[in-house]
Amino acid sequence: MYLSNRLKLILIAGGAVIVIAAAAYGIQFFTARDTSTPPVSETQSVNTADTTSTTPAEQNTTITQGEQVAITPAPALKPAESALIAIALPFVERMGSYSNQGSYSNLEVILPFMTATFKQWADEKIKESNDASYQPIYSGITTSVLSYHVTSLNTNDAQLQMTTQRKESVGTTTNSKVYNQEVEVRMVKEGGVWLVDVVNWK
Repeated sequence: MYLSNRLKLILIAGGAVIVIAAAAYGIQFFTARDTSTPPVSETQSVNTADTTSTTPAEQNTTITQGEQVAITPAPALKPAESALIAIALPFVERMGSYSNQGSYSNLEVILPFMTATFKQWADEKIKESNDASYQPIYSGITTSVLSYHVTSLNTNDAQLQMTTQRKESVGTTTNSKVYNQEVEVRMVKEGGVWLVDVVNWK
């Protein structure tokens, strides 16, 4: 009787262990299968968010803005305009660069490019400078053209607008100030040659 009861207990305990093991395996199996699904949906939702965060419209807007910011090269000058600039640009720079000790030598250099009326004005300036007494304290201006534009061009007359940068010095070149000044240049064609008729410093 004693052995029979002990055997029953062993069988019951063994069966219980088997049932518990089977239940644990089943729970682990189904749990593993259920938890494998969410990462797929998360990945899909992340991809969807990445795709919709930058739409084609936004991309096109960015490109368009970039194109608007891009600098457009200035159109090439026509041959007739280039001929005017080739005379007017160095003329203005030389005319606008002088000193009180230079006797207006800058004007003497550009006399051949002036009309008769302009030459008369320049000759008077040169004479005044030669008659003036020597100036011991130096003062002078150097001029460079920053930009230019042909505002009108006809068969025998033309007009240009220029922006210059001028450096005015007193005593020494280190004691100076720099400023910009607009210049209007009028030119006429005499005998097939372009000449400067008026230079108006504004």
